[in-house]
Amino acid sequence: MSTIGFEKRYNKAFLIEDKDAFVAAMSKEVPPPPAGVAELRAVNAGLATV
Repeated sequence: MSTIGFEKRYNKAFLIEDKDAFVAAMSKEVPPPPAGVAELRAVNAGLATV
């Protein structure tokens, strides 16, 4: 659990002011999705049943 104030003060992502730099930082080193994520998204969207 955290607060907005704490995160704004200490979370490195909130310290990035340039939009392009922020997007680059958030897009770097994103792990691949777990197996079955497409099926889970379809169920959550109401497009499939289990």
